Parts: sequence; C-alpha cells; structure tokens
Amino acid sequence: MERNDPVKILGEIRMTNPDFSKDAFIENSKSDLINLYKYACNGNLKDIELSYSKQLIKKVTENPDLYRISKNFDVMNILYINLNDYKENTAKYIQLYVSVYFFDDVDNNIIKNDDIDKFWNDIWLVTYKREDNDEILKCSNCGATMEKDEENNLLKCEYCRTEKYFNFGTQDWILDDVEVVK
Repeated sequence: MERNDPVKILGEIRMTNPDFSKDAFIENSKSDLINLYKYACNGNLKDIELSYSKQLIKKVTENPDLYRISKNFDVMNILYINLNDYKENTAKYIQLYVSVYFFDDVDNNIIKNDDIDKFWNDIWLVTYKREDNDEILKCSNCGATMEKDEENNLLKCEYCRTEKYFNFGTQDWILDDVEVVK
C-alpha cells in the first residue's frame, strides 16, 4: 500500500482550515480508536454513536473478527499514526494511516484455547468526515440540543437524560470508516 506525504496533506488541509492542528487531531484520533475498540468489546457501540458514523458502527458490529473485537485481548495500542490523504468535494475527508497492536496473554483468559500468548500488528486506514456541528449537538432520542460536558467527553440532554460519548478535540469530524489493510 502506497502512503502519501503527510506534510503535503497537512498543507492541503490548512488551505481551507488554517487553524487545523495535526498533533491535536492525531491525539484525539487515538482516543477515538481506543474508545471504539473498548465500546465494541463491551457491546456498547450505541453509547458512542455521535462521534462515529452509523455505517462504521454497523461495519464493526457485523465484522468483529476483522477488527479483533474480543474480551480476551489484554492490550490494544496505537503504535503509529499519521495523515495519509485529504479529499474535499461535497464534504471534507481526512484519512489516517494507523498501525494497531493487539496482545492476548492467554494465562488470564477464562476459556483457554491456546498455550502461548498471541500478538497482532494490523494496519488500518481510518477516515474522518467533516460534519455540520449543529446536527451533532441534537439529541438522537428527543431532538433537543444537548449540553456539552467537555470534562467527561459527554453530551447530555437535559430533557430526556440521554448521555453520549463525544470527543471534543475532533468535534467537527466524525470517524466515518475504518478499513483493515492488515
């Protein structure tokens, strides 16, 4: 797989988003990916639907083996992440190249299928899509405007008490797709 020049991509992004911070975006993306994995392993993807596209949540739910969704894994870590592509047409898209590490210590597994520890290093192409912030702040349950709780990365609806995880560092960008390249 050919990787693109991150410096050139950053220049393209800053043409229309002069205040874009690559470092902050990448740090928040790490948090998004770790939370996606954590919530998927616990079966709680509905709780994070504001920061992730519905198509991605469906894709991860329907393909748990592809994304290594398992309660057995002891570690999921981002080893490397950088800008890979930027497209602007009717919407804006940023693609990241991500190296993801998984580790399973078999000694602490409830069901012992193997005698040796396992580890994997996958490559993911992660795509963010720029969304209209006003739509993000609407409650998916009742339609009211949700209040921001930035300290806890939550949006809260004062009317129906719905709470949703939301990464404020990438608030204009929704994690739209994750392609496992291996």
